[in-house]
Amino acid sequence: MQKLDEQILNIIRNAGPSTPMEIASRINGTDSLIVGAVLADAASQKKIKKSKRRIGGGLRYYYFPDQFGTLQKKISSSLTTHEKEVLQILMKENLLGEFEISNQIKLILPNLEDLIRAFNIEHGGTTYRCWSAPTMDEKLAFETAMEKITGRVGSVEPEVAKVETAEKKIQEVKKEEPAAKIEKPKEEEKPEAKIQEKSKPASKVAKKSKTSDSRQIKLSKEDTTQKETEEEMRDRIRKEILREIEGDFGDIVLRWLETQDIDVRSENSVPDENTYELDVKVPTPLGRQTYMVKILDFPKKPASQNDVAAIGTEAVTRRVPAMVISSTGFAKTAIKYVDKELKDLVFLIDKNDIE
Repeated sequence: MQKLDEQILNIIRNAGPSTPMEIASRINGTDSLIVGAVLADAASQKKIKKSKRRIGGGLRYYYFPDQFGTLQKKISSSLTTHEKEVLQILMKENLLGEFEISNQIKLILPNLEDLIRAFNIEHGGTTYRCWSAPTMDEKLAFETAMEKITGRVGSVEPEVAKVETAEKKIQEVKKEEPAAKIEKPKEEEKPEAKIQEKSKPASKVAKKSKTSDSRQIKLSKEDTTQKETEEEMRDRIRKEILREIEGDFGDIVLRWLETQDIDVRSENSVPDENTYELDVKVPTPLGRQTYMVKILDFPKKPASQNDVAAIGTEAVTRRVPAMVISSTGFAKTAIKYVDKELKDLVFLIDKNDIE
């Protein structure tokens, strides 16, 4: 295995930044999933680095630190029209914050972070993601971002005032508590009541049973409330995802997932405008299991072997099974590859299967 590790790293040294698929194609009889596992291990040991950019449904470039310039050139030459437009906007504005841009730009910027600067900034207990042009001074970028956030969100002082007011109210309540504690024992210490309890144990049991019934009613109401809250949450998530997944096919997929009793938990950012990713909970005999769902809505061509192999690598890395739902079907090579290499890990679903 050590020999294979060295062989993989040597390919990167000689060929420059490469994906697991590119490396596997240079080694006879080696699967891209094994290559991906070796690369992930090498990156965790800081031997190599991996790009922020994802290509082919989830694959990253792996490279040595001194190859960063080569990586940037490679990425720059493969930018889509939308990515070039977003990059031009950032270079013109110098700084953009997630609080001032559209959802589409939010999806694209993370895929450009090898070419630009990205950082987080906290204000009032909330973390904001910001991006700046690489030529902008780092300190100036931070100060500009803070000015923008303060201008939109405002100062954090009102929140401090609210906390102080709440603390005062708590202190006032605490001052009143001793008086309440003195009054309670007087009401409970009744000789007649004690005599009745001793002489009539049956009534005490009956009282306890009544209390138990009331608790059950209360718990039943809480369960109903919780169920309603979960249903409302599922409906809200579905509406939010529908807003993000534009087009008829995304709607068809969500409706099909509902008919299969599959809970959609969240939508994840994928820079590719023809790919959508969902995290879902699928009912199984052992309970609900987390799945990754990739929705491929390509204009004409069916999903290729490279497409499903990239998703398979991501599934292995994240240690979750994956469903791939394609609006244009799958190439024969992709189906054969899944049957041979990704059985019981990646499941292919055609548009015809869900309509």
